[in-house]
Parts: sequence; structure tokens; C-alpha cells
Amino acid sequence: MEGSGLRDANHVDLWNFLSALSFLGLLAGDVSVERHAGFAERAVSADPANPTARYNRGEAYMALGRPEDALAEFATAAEHPEYRDRYYVHFALGINAYNLDRPEEARDAYRRAVELRPTARGFLYLADAHRRVGEEEEARTNYRRALQLQPTLVDAHRGYWYTEAPSHEPPRRSSWWFDPAYLVVARVLPRRARPRVLYRLVKTHYRRHPEDSRVHFMLGAHALLLELFDEAEERLQFAYDLLDGIDIEALARLIVVWALQGRLDEARDGLARLRAAPSLETGAAPVKVELARRAEDFLSPFLDRPDLTLLPGAQELHVELLQTFPEFFGDTHPAVGSSTA
Repeated sequence: MEGSGLRDANHVDLWNFLSALSFLGLLAGDVSVERHAGFAERAVSADPANPTARYNRGEAYMALGRPEDALAEFATAAEHPEYRDRYYVHFALGINAYNLDRPEEARDAYRRAVELRPTARGFLYLADAHRRVGEEEEARTNYRRALQLQPTLVDAHRGYWYTEAPSHEPPRRSSWWFDPAYLVVARVLPRRARPRVLYRLVKTHYRRHPEDSRVHFMLGAHALLLELFDEAEERLQFAYDLLDGIDIEALARLIVVWALQGRLDEARDGLARLRAAPSLETGAAPVKVELARRAEDFLSPFLDRPDLTLLPGAQELHVELLQTFPEFFGDTHPAVGSSTA
């Protein structure tokens, strides 16, 4: 096929086809960047006005680490009537403009990309560009839009909460009613009814305000109390990863989730990490007060729902706890599942 193209150098469609095939080979590691770029160059030589050829050469220049040249190719493709409304062309314009430290150009390109096709990644990149330009309110608005489409997008969570308002005050809470309603339910309802109502309240808040990063831990904690272990693990793991593994409360409840699912090796490893994690305040080894707080975090689900101690794995987990935190749980401490727990 390549030989056919060499015999007819003006066959732009053939070169475009070879360029597309070589791009797949490039992704698979079977074709070199230079070979892929060669096909893209041939296509442009055959027909410089062909938008597909220009776009393909832009991708080749990106792979070669030539963002200035890539930006020029994508800009030329975007001027063509067939390509001016293709979201990925504007997305590529934004990526290269941003990497060339042209945040205004990147912002405009990303804005057009999300107009054509709203995606979580598009709103995230648009927010990043707004932030670079100094448009903090617009940045937070678009971080939130990204999270509405993909609530687990870690970079959007971080961008939302790390972007300061023009007054340099931290972002306001996302929903005025949630905290008061949560406190009322937690204080007024009887213990037996409380877990399910709080779970539904948190779930509603999660759907409406995914930018509130607290809600992932809260949803996981309440799912654990309802024995919804898959959801509990997913939300708690996300909360733990969101803060780069320093969310001790999330780790403590993850350990319980693993143990109650019969995954005692993971629970044992988690307990070791819970004890060894450095102090959040000082970065040094945790002092006795902090270790006691971590042990209390671990016990919290069993205090909220004592009958969890009747599930398989609970007694084994208690033995591991005694071995990991012996200074706090000696012979006088009641076993998990006892009437005083």
C-alpha cells in the first residue's frame, strides 16, 4: 500500500489512511514516531489544503515534541469548514496553547471544545486555563461542571478547593441546607433509623454537589453501616486517594470494610499503615494521643452499629487491633462484640 502511495504521490486519501494506521501502530509500540510523521508529511505534500492531513500532521508534531508546529497545524485544520465544528480539533488547540504558556488561547479553545461536546476532561482543562489567566470564579464554575459529569475526577476536586476567590477567602460550602439537616437527623432520629436516613441524605447531596469533597468519605462511612461494602470501599478508597493517602479516618474504615468481607490480609496491612502513618500536624512519627485517635476512628463503626461485630471477620479484626495498638487495648479492654462495646 505504501508503494502505491509512492507511485501516486498526490493520492492524499491513501496517505491519510496510512497515517491513521501508523498512528494506531504508534500507540501499540509497533511504529516509530518518525515513520508515522513521515506518512503525515506525505499527505500534506499531496494536498496542503486537506484538513485531515493537517490534523494528522499536528498529531505527529505533538508526538515529536513540537508544540508550536502542532498548534499551527491544528489551527489550519480548524479553519476548514469540515473541521471547524469538531470538538477534538479545538481540544488539541487548547492542549498545545496551554503547554506553550498561552492560557488565554487555551481558554478560548477549550471553551469552544466544551460547547461542541461537554466532557468532564474538557471542563477540567477549561478551568485550569481560567485559573492560569486569573479568572478564579470561572475556574471554580468549570471545575464544578467537570465534577457534575465525573464526580471522581480527583484533579477537579483539588482545583476547586485550591482555587481562591478574588477576596482570598476559601470557597463557600456548596449547599447551605446540608450541614444543618445532617446535624438534625443525627441528633433527633433514633439510632436504629439513623443510618439509612443519613445515607439517603448524603447520597442526595453527593448527586447535587459532587464538588463537596467531604461527601465521598461520608457516603462511604454510611454505606459501611448499611453493609453496602462495595459502595463503601469505592467511596472510602476515593477519599483516601484524594488526599494522597493521608486521610486516616478513611483508611480506618477501609480496614473494617476489608475485614468484614473476609479480606484479613488487606485489613492487617491496613492496620500497620494506620499505625505507621506520620503525623498530619508535624510529619513526624505519631505521638500517643494521635495513635489513640486512630484507634478510636477504627472502632467508630462498631460503636455506631454494635451488631456489625457479629459479622464474620469482626473478631479476627479485633485480635489484629490488640496486636497493632497494644498500649491502648490491654486485658481490661472489652472485646469487639461484647455488651459494653
